[in-house]
Amino acid sequence: MSINIIMLAIACLLFPMPMLMPAAGGAFATYQVLERVIPENEKGVINTERRVNTNGFDVTEVAKFPYVIDCQNNFYAVRGKELLKSIDGETYGVIHEFNNSIYTVRISPDNCLFVSTQHSFPYQKSNVRGQIHRSKDFGKSFEKVLSLQPGKVAVAWSFAFSQDGYVYVGEYGEKTKLNSSYVYRSSQNGDHGTWEICFDSAQYTDISAPNHIHGVFLDPFTNDVYVGYGDEIGCRGNRRSTDRGNTWGENFEPTEGYLGAVFFQDYVIFLHEWRGVHQYWKISKECHQIVYFGENHADGYDLIQGRDGVIYACFFVNWAPNDVGVYASGDNGFTWVPIISAKDQVCGYYFFSRGVDEDGYIYVHPQGDNKIYRFRDLTIEQWNALK
Repeated sequence: MSINIIMLAIACLLFPMPMLMPAAGGAFATYQVLERVIPENEKGVINTERRVNTNGFDVTEVAKFPYVIDCQNNFYAVRGKELLKSIDGETYGVIHEFNNSIYTVRISPDNCLFVSTQHSFPYQKSNVRGQIHRSKDFGKSFEKVLSLQPGKVAVAWSFAFSQDGYVYVGEYGEKTKLNSSYVYRSSQNGDHGTWEICFDSAQYTDISAPNHIHGVFLDPFTNDVYVGYGDEIGCRGNRRSTDRGNTWGENFEPTEGYLGAVFFQDYVIFLHEWRGVHQYWKISKECHQIVYFGENHADGYDLIQGRDGVIYACFFVNWAPNDVGVYASGDNGFTWVPIISAKDQVCGYYFFSRGVDEDGYIYVHPQGDNKIYRFRDLTIEQWNALK
């Protein structure tokens, strides 16, 4: 066990988090995380080493979002219109320059890079169509495979991939009235000419209210697709498709579109932007809030599951008095322990890199910060020691 984990365990013994007690109501009882101020001697105990060497270039020149992902032990970063690559996470070189700013970089199960570009921020004021580019050779060459609607862009939560070649892309961005936001689908690994619209928000919302797609998620157990959309009253919701996006079920959570998801055999754990953690049962289609982080807590923006089953949630904390950036749960989302403070970041954390690297690190991306941070993936045993 590393010295950081030992130090954090000692700190948590000195300043224990109150035990979470189930409320009445049976299997779907609501749990609440009691507010807890992190003592100064606990802040920064978790390893938040700077992985990206920012000397020589600014990895956050691309509008609001810094992006770095790992792919077969390679690291990718963005600088404005430039895509950069590193084999060690320290020294980067430019491998491709696009015509517009890069907004996100994603990787599919078959190791294709998907890069989303748009006009420089703010994209809402732009008539430029967001573009999706794909590389099959780890960034040596790119092909434009999809054009979005004017003013639209694909962001971190916009992509979903299946193991058998389906790719889904949702439209974030412009939220004007009488506005349709689409989810596009390709059944052939995103090849040009194979895309079709499989979800149109105008069919399910009051089109007089502005809307866009929040998140697109794919269940690895069933290949079911989930779409969350928002933000205004009359155009909020979450729907599920059990036939690859051909048809969509009822709105099972109408308060706002989800931004993060972790899948289990019988249910899904979703992260609501401002209503905590929800559990959706696949067979009964029941959806229940199981954790509420408090009305003064930050917005929840992403979920990821580690190798031993610990789930991590990151939070955007620019307005909230609670400065916890990352929580961890080792019991499938019912109990959460704060593990990383966002005090030193401008706006807290925005999203995780997908997957854990070969050294056991998870990478987290702050908004409004020039740094990329990493921390060690916890085992269930280590997580239990932190409660």
